[in-house]
Amino acid sequence: MSRKILSAIVASFVCLASAAWADSGDDAVEITLKVPLLVCHELSGGVRPPTKEKEEPEHDLIFFVLSGRGADGSSINQAAPETGGHLKIDNRRQSMILKNIDLWKGKLREGEAVTLVISVREQDKNDTVDKDVEEATRIAKQVDHSRSLAELARIHVSEILKGDNGENDHIGTIVVRIKVEKGDVVLQTELGDHARYLKGYPANHPTERSFNLTGDHSNYDLHLRLED
Repeated sequence: MSRKILSAIVASFVCLASAAWADSGDDAVEITLKVPLLVCHELSGGVRPPTKEKEEPEHDLIFFVLSGRGADGSSINQAAPETGGHLKIDNRRQSMILKNIDLWKGKLREGEAVTLVISVREQDKNDTVDKDVEEATRIAKQVDHSRSLAELARIHVSEILKGDNGENDHIGTIVVRIKVEKGDVVLQTELGDHARYLKGYPANHPTERSFNLTGDHSNYDLHLRLED
């Protein structure tokens, strides 16, 4: 074998080895936790669709408060669709569905996890989304990856977010842990205040869960999905 051919083989081997090393150095999976569908059957206060088309529709201003712990141990404390924002849903039958809401985005490597306490809220009177996020720092301080989801589900979220003068309605709370195990992204959940699993949907699907939320006399179906 000529020296030129041998040099070419060695160079190819070095390139392949370098590429493999580079890939192994950044094996994080980019993950999005989203709400593909939120269905309202009754607004907060038990308001149903109007019986007559000419009746003035009523509405809820929906937002999500997320408190928890990131893979690096950092505190997560944010709102969706964004801090200060909300999603309007009224009681006309054609307007009682919201779709494709991104709750959280991040990267996880093998063995890492993120733990979130997710509360669905309805903006009311003079209370604000910003105020709820501020109050939710007390929730984030209690979240730890070493604690079971059942423990975290016992946090009195609705009382914490109520604050001293809180008037926002509490629709329901879900506790979520997202993990990467053996290369697969796994979704784990536990029921918090005013939540139960939605009938007809599996409660152990690896990347999707569905819930019924009934806080403040409302009735909402919340669907969660992990996408990577």
